[in-house]
Parts: sequence; structure tokens; C-alpha cells
Amino acid sequence: MILFRPMSAAPPTRLSFGTAGSLAWLGLVWLAILWWTVASPRPGLLVAAIVSVLGPGILWWRQRQYSPAWLWPATIAFFMTTSLAALSVTSSLVWQYGLITVSAAFVGLELDHQPRLDRLPQSRRLTMLIVALGLFFGWLTLLSFGVGIFLPLAWGWLVVGGAVVTVVAAIIAWVAAGVPWTTFRKIVPLVSLLGGLFMVGTWWLPTPVHVGSIVAATALTLWFQTCRHVWLGTWESGRGRRYLLTAGSLIGLVLGTARWI
Repeated sequence: MILFRPMSAAPPTRLSFGTAGSLAWLGLVWLAILWWTVASPRPGLLVAAIVSVLGPGILWWRQRQYSPAWLWPATIAFFMTTSLAALSVTSSLVWQYGLITVSAAFVGLELDHQPRLDRLPQSRRLTMLIVALGLFFGWLTLLSFGVGIFLPLAWGWLVVGGAVVTVVAAIIAWVAAGVPWTTFRKIVPLVSLLGGLFMVGTWWLPTPVHVGSIVAATALTLWFQTCRHVWLGTWESGRGRRYLLTAGSLIGLVLGTARWI
């Protein structure tokens, strides 16, 4: 399947429309748009939504001859969409401005590194971090809707939303790491089921929505990493203990310091 074929052995290090660094300034444009969204929600959200779709679409069109052409635009679109959605359900000014800063900074970093994704390990780590943040933003949005802060959604839609966000994040993370589509395509239904179950589990946590979001993003990201190492044959002795220690410490710290309802 051409859409998910592995990256070519020796891709160009620069895209045809300019160097990576020349695109990083677009993060400032995204910062200004999100800032406008806070000041004027209705027109700002409309413009931001258009940019989050149109911008990655243009990037895909300009680099469609590279393989896989969809990965870079899809990563940016996923992150822009989830961060915009999280911004739309966040009422605290501290959270809003923090989210704006994080979103703009990582969009700029992704534009700076992604063209050399298959060659620089730090670019792969950046993509995994963006995937983790996208999961957090997606969960924050869905849980906010689910607990009735904004528009209450039926249980079925929350489960579907969690499944979709998880599947998109998993595909981006694994393809970016060099895992062939044929290796993991059969477990995509399992990924969607796991995402739905995590949505149900975090919805029931009697804590603020950002606590459940951190728990879900941490657990799913480490699962993505574990699968990636197993499939690529890079699993090392002791890695499992480190992952469990990292996940357990972060989740324990978050749950231990959370305000329980």
C-alpha cells in the first residue's frame, strides 16, 4: 500500500520549497492566530480551523513526491487540531496562554525538524513528544465535553472520539519511527479498542479533566514506544523497568497531588 510504504533509504535532506529553518517562523503566525482566538473567539476559531487544515494540506501538496508524503503534514495537522480544540474548551487565562505558547513552539519545532525525520533521532523524539501532547489535548477536549462543562456528549461519542484520537496518534508515532504499515495494520482495531477503554476509565476518575488527560497520554505514549522497540528489534534489557518506573512515577505523582472530587 503506497500510502504507508516505508521511507526511502536516502531521501533529500531539504524539501523543494526551502530549508526547514525557513518554515519555523510559521510557528509565530500560529501563535498570533491562537492569540486572536482568545481575544475574538468566533472569528479566531474559524480562521484557526481553516489554517489547521489548509496549512498541512499545502505542505502535503508541495512535498507529495517524497515518501511518505502524508506523515509531516498529518503530524502538524493532528497537533494543531487537538491544541485548538483544547484551547476552545479552556476557560483559565493561565491555561490558555500556556497552551498557546506550547502549541506555537512545537509547531515551529516540527517545521524545523520534520523534513529530516528519517535521519535525525531527535526529530523522531520530537514527533513522539508532539504525539503525546496531542493525546493530552485530545483527552482534555473530550473529557471537558463528556463531564458536561460545555456540550454533554453521549457515552458512545466519547468512546469513538477516544478511539479515533488514539488510532491517529499511534499511526503517526509508529510510521515516524520507521515501523512498516504491514507490521501493525492488523492491530489497529485493538488500538481503537484500547483508546475507547482509556476514555471510559479516565472519564470515571473523580478528578479534574487534566488529570485523566495526563494519565491517558502517559500510558498510551509508553505503550506506543514499547510496541515500536519490539517491532524494530531494539528492545533492551531493563527498558521495561525504566518505562514502568517512568510511567508509574508520573501517574502516581499526578494522582497523588490531584484534587479529588
